[in-house]
Formats: sequence, C-alpha cells, structure tokens
Amino acid sequence: MGKTLVKIIAPLLVLGLLFYIVDAAAIIARLTSADPRWLAVSVAALTALTFLMARRWQLTAQALDLDLPYGRAVREYYLAQLLNVILPGGVAG
Repeated sequence: MGKTLVKIIAPLLVLGLLFYIVDAAAIIARLTSADPRWLAVSVAALTALTFLMARRWQLTAQALDLDLPYGRAVREYYLAQLLNVILPGGVAG
C-alpha cells in the first residue's frame, strides 16, 4: 500500500512543482499563437512515425515466429506512447 501511494503522490508533487516553477499561462499563450500549419505537419509526422514503428514491431514479431497483425501493432504502439507520456518511468514495465 505504501509503495502504491508513493507512486501516485510523487508524480503529482512533481507536476505541482512544475506548474509552480513554469508560467503555465505563458505556455498556453505560446500554444494558442502557434501556426496551425506547423501543428498539422507535426501531427502528420508523428502519425507516420507511429505507423512505421508499429511496422517495425510487426516485422520483429514475424522474425520471432509470432503473429502480430498490423492493426494490432498500431493500436499497441499508440497505447505504449500514451503510457510513456502519462506514467512515470518504469511503472508500466
């Protein structure tokens, strides 16, 4: 129970400290003033990269004689990216 509580409270404390140190209003202002074309290019590039990395994992699985359909590889890669963004390092294993 104690370790679980630390795993929940520690990231929240770090986020609180981050918001205290960094001017959140300035970050929001920068994001709202960003050029939508560059944002679209970055989303397209990240999507293409995700699809390519999922294909790499599919090929790796095939080399190990495992069946990993491309659609599932893409879903799993998006899930892995989400976990890497929202969880502190090492929580997901």
